[in-house]
Amino acid sequence: MDNKHFLYAFLAFSVLNSKDIIIYNEETGIAVSFLAFILFIMNSSGKTTKESLEEKSTAILTELQNSGTEKHKLLHQVLSEHRKVPSNRAFPNFEVFTSDELHVLQKVLPEQTLISLFSNQIQQKLKRVLQAQELYNYNQLLSNHLLGKAYQLI
Repeated sequence: MDNKHFLYAFLAFSVLNSKDIIIYNEETGIAVSFLAFILFIMNSSGKTTKESLEEKSTAILTELQNSGTEKHKLLHQVLSEHRKVPSNRAFPNFEVFTSDELHVLQKVLPEQTLISLFSNQIQQKLKRVLQAQELYNYNQLLSNHLLGKAYQLI
């Protein structure tokens, strides 16, 4: 819109308002003022705002593209490092010891310590299983008790 159109619209609004043709409350006045402010800002600095937003969007786009290429490079480096590792060591099986590893453990830890280590781990796992079983049994008893109470109420 041209500035002449704003002037004519303002004059028409003023005349209609002064003759009580347009009656409005405070909220309507605030809404009209806000719309007038938005239109004024769009006309006076719309191009500058648009240019600024376009510059920011291109900067964000280039940063995003750069991070994508850097991520791609890092993934290729990780893949090349992964290929350098022998396949039998890439995913070791922790449950089975090779004879060399067992020999090293026996040198570091005496046999009794190794046996006690394994027995302690087994005892801890059995305790967890027993606790879980007791909790399950308790929950079953509680639910049966609550169901019995519910049937008595019915």
